[in-house]
Amino acid sequence: SVRWFQAQSVSNSLWALGRMQNSEKYSISFDPSVAQVLAKKAMETKDYFTPQGLSNALTGLVQLSQLSPTTEAIKTLLEAVQPEKLTSTDIGAMALSLGHAKTDVGWQLLLQRAHALALSGELDWQALGR
Repeated sequence: SVRWFQAQSVSNSLWALGRMQNSEKYSISFDPSVAQVLAKKAMETKDYFTPQGLSNALTGLVQLSQLSPTTEAIKTLLEAVQPEKLTSTDIGAMALSLGHAKTDVGWQLLLQRAHALALSGELDWQALGR
């Protein structure tokens, strides 16, 4: 049960399951409802994610989307983004996830934040381009 999961637990679980699901090293299978339950919990705890947690949850959701439709959860998580808190690393990770998801959602927000960081001199191109 994920009833007691907080945002960090949800984020870590989604990230880990997504990594294992798409790994050549690990051969795992699990009930697709696990992804659905975690996606629902991610939507419930969206306001409590750190930028890194949000990025990790988004990455996991995208990687697990082959098992279960999680588009609604991806959109909900992106609505919770506080752009001013995103670092170059967060933007790079989220952009990579959105690229894999082949979605139009979220790009404008990421580009606006990258632009603001560039204007302030705080943009780390290496972190952004991972």
